[in-house]
Amino acid sequence: MPTRDQAPFFRLAGGKLNMGRKHKPKTRDAAVDGEKHLVRDPITVYDEKTLRSQVTRRLGTGSTVELLDSDIPPGAEFLLCRFRSRNKLLLGYIKMEDYGCLEKAIRTPPSPSAKPASPQRLLQAKDLPPTHLPTPNELLGKTCGSPEETDLILDLPPTHLPTLNKLLGKMCDSPEEANLILGCILPEHSRVYSLEPQQYGFRGGHMYHKPCGWLRFAVAARREYDHNWCVAYHGTRHNNVPSILRRGLLRPGDGSVQVAHGQAYSTTGRSIYVSPSVEYAAFPVYSQFVEVGKEHWAQLVVQCRVCPSSFQKEPGSLGNKYWPEDLPIDPSYPTCDGLEWLIEDEALVVPTALLLREFGPRADPGLFGPIACQVQRGQQGPEYEWTRLRIDHMKRTIPPSRQLSVCHVM
Repeated sequence: MPTRDQAPFFRLAGGKLNMGRKHKPKTRDAAVDGEKHLVRDPITVYDEKTLRSQVTRRLGTGSTVELLDSDIPPGAEFLLCRFRSRNKLLLGYIKMEDYGCLEKAIRTPPSPSAKPASPQRLLQAKDLPPTHLPTPNELLGKTCGSPEETDLILDLPPTHLPTLNKLLGKMCDSPEEANLILGCILPEHSRVYSLEPQQYGFRGGHMYHKPCGWLRFAVAARREYDHNWCVAYHGTRHNNVPSILRRGLLRPGDGSVQVAHGQAYSTTGRSIYVSPSVEYAAFPVYSQFVEVGKEHWAQLVVQCRVCPSSFQKEPGSLGNKYWPEDLPIDPSYPTCDGLEWLIEDEALVVPTALLLREFGPRADPGLFGPIACQVQRGQQGPEYEWTRLRIDHMKRTIPPSRQLSVCHVM
């Protein structure tokens, strides 16, 4: 769970979902809107002045304005991320520098007569309807508790929150697990990765390739890691996510963790597998699709940081049963060499984010790509349709000179 040193964080106080930051905590007698029963112990409470000071951003003109009192026009670089629990407000930021329609920054401060921009106004500015992230009780179909007392709203463009809502409902067996997921999300580090390829430089001696066409929900790390640790990905079933967020990636045999896809190349039979390629980790064999609506699916991948020199690099073991052996599975990696990293010490791999991707006609082609939106159920299932579409797309877009990848058949 997030600590007081990781802001914003969520916590349960008096049995209800509350929020706070590490900033000037008031005493037990503090109350918000006169509701002392929601503040059972000392937590951070913002007065209006403190709250307003948190929502300023230096703009391209060098001027600083309070975004809370500004009417943010289309094309804004920053949008407010607003959390609400019974009229208690905590505002932060989501930097959307990779999202195509938000690349232009505000260059002029708002007029003095500008009206406050509501979350609905921000979303309507992008021609998107407001989205409401239901409470854990609502997600799980529970009737206990008041939705107003545990209300949590994330005003994030685009309209992908309904997908996250449904995934939470399928992942979690209890309100506590739903609270765990919500409590681990760090909105100020969450983002949308556009479809334009890019390299973010080296991390631990390995190139960090942008995971194009994914939504990134940053999560609070369970342990410290160095900024120079390598970036890698772990494909898994959606119902394993609560355990991963709670305990991290564990070796098979620890707790209830079992071997799911064999232990190719492992000398211990208890290795943790990650990949530097998001597309390899997201292959449906490892990251199964989850139905979130009619002709609408999603999948999750765990983004991790891995200590350099702590893993054994091996070729991809997917085999030509699922993918042509002469075709790269990821445009960023021309061969399958080094696509599997085997880790023996769970302390040296730290989950840092959940990546989400949607499929089907209801998915946003501007975010997830036109190929993802062509996925249908088909005779064998959407996973096979997605794989077929990707193979055809890769054959059309990758020059024959680069179609030399040889994946080991296991």
